[in-house]
This record gives sequence, structure tokens and C-alpha cells, in this order.
Amino acid sequence: MKSGLCPKPEKTTDNKNGNFSLFPRPEDVFCVRGIGRVTLSEIEATDASLEEEIRTILIALPNTPADDSPDGDSDEDALELRRVGTPKEFDFKPLEHFELGEKLGLMDSEQAAVLSGARFTLLKGPLARMERALGRLSLDCHRGKAFDDKAEKIMS
Repeated sequence: MKSGLCPKPEKTTDNKNGNFSLFPRPEDVFCVRGIGRVTLSEIEATDASLEEEIRTILIALPNTPADDSPDGDSDEDALELRRVGTPKEFDFKPLEHFELGEKLGLMDSEQAAVLSGARFTLLKGPLARMERALGRLSLDCHRGKAFDDKAEKIMS
């Protein structure tokens, strides 16, 4: 990065109509206090380097429980701090979510067991589409808020 005083910026436009761009270009120059003139590319390179350094430090930090968290071996040992509302009571025994999904033809755990083993299920039809739509909604809502899309490449 170049150092020194920044000259007064010249008034420039980015297109034939004389309109200013809302988005900076990589070659645009900015004046940074204490540093001087830098391009957007230099700022982005420094930002990426610092983000990687921060990520490396955060990954090394242990996720220790609070001092007042009780020790335990199972859910039975967990301490209930508060309960909001009251569980709904039915005059019948409600089905588990996987039983309901199979009964409605929206889940198939037998076929999933053939593909990947026990404790997996395949979602079918509208339930499969709903899961993809919820994932897409989540990505759309978080994109641009310190979130970057990533996808694993599945080799077949």
C-alpha cells in the first residue's frame, strides 16, 4: 500500500451518461487515514487476509461450558432453567414426526437405509421441496451479512 497524503479527489464519472456508480470498482482509489492512497483491490486483499487470521484464532478457542453448568451424562442430568407455556395435551397418542411423515408418504426410511444406512430418511414430494425452499430462504436472508455461499462437489 502506498503511503503519503491524499490529494483532493477529482470529480469523475463511470459511464457515458455521466452517472456515478454506487459500487466501487477494483481500480478505484480511496484515501485511508494514516495509510494514504489505496485501491479497492488492496483493501479487499488485506480484508481477506485478516478474516483468515481471525478465523484461525477463533477455531483454536475452546468452547467451554459456563462455570454454573451442571455436569451430567444424559438429558436426564440437564437443569431446566425455565419453561415457557404448557405442553399441549391430546386425547390420543400423537405420532412421532418420522411416523407421521411415512404415513403421509412424505418420508421413506427403508429406502434411505438401503442407500446410506440406519438413522437416515429420504424426504419425498412436497416435503423435499419445502426443505429445499427453506434452505434457499435461509441463504437468501443471510447472503451479504458476513456470509459466503459454499457448496461441496459431489463426485458420483
